[in-house]
Amino acid sequence: MSTRSLSNAAKAAVFAQETGDAFVILITISHPNFTDDIRVSSDPTQDLPEANIRGTISNGLEYIYCPFSISLPGDDDTGVARAQLSVDNVDRRVTEAIRSADSAVGIKIEIVLASSPDVIEMSLDGFQMAQATYNAMTVSGELSMAYFDLEPFPAKRFTPSDFPGLF
Repeated sequence: MSTRSLSNAAKAAVFAQETGDAFVILITISHPNFTDDIRVSSDPTQDLPEANIRGTISNGLEYIYCPFSISLPGDDDTGVARAQLSVDNVDRRVTEAIRSADSAVGIKIEIVLASSPDVIEMSLDGFQMAQATYNAMTVSGELSMAYFDLEPFPAKRFTPSDFPGLF
């Protein structure tokens, strides 16, 4: 993953001894079979006019507050970008949507400040949840991301039998 730069407000919140500002994690779950993306927020920062419940509005999109836990991937060169996501099954629409997916579900993770939710401090896009498990309490799964930097290039070897004109 690449180097990230934070806004001045985010740096001030990170380095302050005490702060009233909080980082909010926004998750978008998408798939072509879904009628609409599922958007959840880690914090109930404001009332949502369309959904008529608490959540977060970021860049004009409503993220419904729904408790979840996530373990973000490390920033290393191992080529393994895996995260774990577990969303509380408070709304059965999440389970129904996951059941309707016939292939991997796309996951986008964004981190914003509660005081400025339209400024994306960090965005992790391209995660795929190939298998999800669910029960009456939670929907969870492992998120993975393709890491093409470790793929061999070129894919073919230039040998005399395959490329006689080179030799």
